[in-house]
Amino acid sequence: MVVERLEASQQALAELRRINQQLTDQTQRLQTEIANSEVQRSGLESQLRLASWPPESAGSKDEELMQQLHASQRERMELRGKVESLSDKVDT
Repeated sequence: MVVERLEASQQALAELRRINQQLTDQTQRLQTEIANSEVQRSGLESQLRLASWPPESAGSKDEELMQQLHASQRERMELRGKVESLSDKVDT
């Protein structure tokens, strides 16, 4: 009876060790998969940043150019006003 219990316990222990090894292997595979996914995500995030970088930069560049254009147009109108004023003074 004791021998049967010992054999049953040893078989159960062997089965538990086998299951434990399978779970350890599965955990290792999942950790590797997670690491690979993180590397892939990082690469995709970098690509996304690079893909969206020029339009943002171009947008700010366009905005800067528009501001310069408006400033130039204001300056031109002011100079035109001064020229007209001086012309009026010369004519009179």
